[in-house]
Amino acid sequence: MPNPSTDRHERLSDPKLTFAAKLKLAVNFELEYWEDRQHPPNISVNVFHSIVQLGPDSVSPRWTERKSRAGAHGLTGEDEVFNFEFSVAVFSKEIRFYCKGYFFDKDDLKGIAIQSFRPMPQAEVIPLRGEK
Repeated sequence: MPNPSTDRHERLSDPKLTFAAKLKLAVNFELEYWEDRQHPPNISVNVFHSIVQLGPDSVSPRWTERKSRAGAHGLTGEDEVFNFEFSVAVFSKEIRFYCKGYFFDKDDLKGIAIQSFRPMPQAEVIPLRGEK
């Protein structure tokens, strides 16, 4: 009988898997989402699930050393944190999002912790004098 944990690890460790595919797969396996983050606040986990599935198939994250060991998987997660920005069209309006997190457990991949997921501030267009 297959072991679900081993199957998850094998699928998430597949070197042929793109980062975006690994992200979407991990979200469906096991997700630790920091919904109560305050500064700045994250959007709801339900909205996250909808938006992440609409995200691009090609993402190039930046990887940095993970400094915080907070959260349910803080001690068992990978040592590096990813972060990236991407855009999706929602109701004919393009919205840019920021995402930061890490995969866990380090030697037995099971899921993903999302520390930050929020819309990026939009630049406001200010008309020049005489323009309407």
